[in-house]
Amino acid sequence: MRINMQVREIINEGLKREIQVTVPVEELLTKRDAQLLDLKDKIKINGFRPGRVPRSQMIKLYGKSSMADLINKTIDQETKRLLSDRSEKAAQKPQIIMVEDEIEVEKILSGEKDFVFSIQYEIIPSFEITDFSDLKVEHSVIKISDEDIDEKIENMAKNNLIYETKQRKADYKDRVTIDYTGAIDGDPFEDGMNKDAHVFIGTDTFFIPGFEEQLIGMEAGDKKCFSITFPDDYHPDHLASMEAVFHVTVHEVATPGPLMNGNQLAKSLGLDNLSQLKEGVKKQMEKQYVELSRQKLKRQLLDFLDKEYQFELPKSMVEQEFKNIWTEVVNTLEEEGKTFEDDGTTEKEAREDYQELAHRRVRLGLILNKIAEEAGIKVTESELHKGVYQHLQKYPGSKQKIIDLLKSNSEAASILTAPIFEEKVIDYIIKKANVVEKNVRKEEFMNDHFVSYEI
Repeated sequence: MRINMQVREIINEGLKREIQVTVPVEELLTKRDAQLLDLKDKIKINGFRPGRVPRSQMIKLYGKSSMADLINKTIDQETKRLLSDRSEKAAQKPQIIMVEDEIEVEKILSGEKDFVFSIQYEIIPSFEITDFSDLKVEHSVIKISDEDIDEKIENMAKNNLIYETKQRKADYKDRVTIDYTGAIDGDPFEDGMNKDAHVFIGTDTFFIPGFEEQLIGMEAGDKKCFSITFPDDYHPDHLASMEAVFHVTVHEVATPGPLMNGNQLAKSLGLDNLSQLKEGVKKQMEKQYVELSRQKLKRQLLDFLDKEYQFELPKSMVEQEFKNIWTEVVNTLEEEGKTFEDDGTTEKEAREDYQELAHRRVRLGLILNKIAEEAGIKVTESELHKGVYQHLQKYPGSKQKIIDLLKSNSEAASILTAPIFEEKVIDYIIKKANVVEKNVRKEEFMNDHFVSYEI
């Protein structure tokens, strides 16, 4: 039976809503007494026969707790009913505002006063999804040439060089194993120390330009102290243009052997011959570029949606999304012992960037959910199981922990559901849109300012 109550809209501004609900004390008492009557037949109280406990005694013992339970149920049920009656969807869990004064609370629990509470919430904005048939997007199809495969195999051979220790002075192309410590104005700096580090002279892969050349002419057992100035555009910024003093000890000098030919490399990798290696490399490259091309196409679609649909966003959702992003950013910096300046920015600039990202994520999340709702897109149980299996493959040692977490935490399961859901909606848009395939060379595709994209 529904409770008769008074409902008054206090605020209706943009997406913000506040509804005041007054539940007459008479309604509460009627419901309370019904609960106590039902309870009377289920409990045992010393001195009274079952079902014969006087009403006054029941009220004295259980009246307030019964009223508190009734109030909690009323808040939950009526909040859901009001939103349904108003055809509104709350952006986040509604906030319930009640009287906090102890005397007033006591009167309500004792059945002496009406119960008044307010429901504060923001609604999901209303917007229409347009037809995607006029949306034109480009899908890059990367052709893998024989030259691309040969280049990949040559790089694999270079990365699988066999080095032989030599008792001689280090020169270009040698691998030198060293200990080093670096300091600026006498103070060690982050990442300026290492032991048994491999330095490949002439590859320009060491973290500071000019370091490798300082090792030329050194041999096992040699020690050396030298100064190097960081480039003006060095990152992190606080090391740019600074002069560092390094102390180096050489443990080993090794020279590279000849590059393995195709058949030798194939056999070293457990394959029969060069043909098998080429076929494997081709499949691997094709899979890689299919995934990259998909990401690029997805970015085009997300950029279109973000620009095409402009509507007011629920502030509570944006604030929560920013809080999640910001917490992750700050925690990562703390774990790495870095500052915003180390990443070439300031806290103020970073906040502005991540605020913009929070707006984008909330907007796209609402759009994708709206598309899915209209298209009837859902993540099936089998798709979720597949996603869980793929996730477990990444963390084989934590299989049981992840399974237990998914069973006990619905939010953890949603983390796996979200990307599956997103990809299904993207697939739906792709099928509706005008997708134009464009054959491109690998170099053209990779030079097209491409990065890995996310919402």
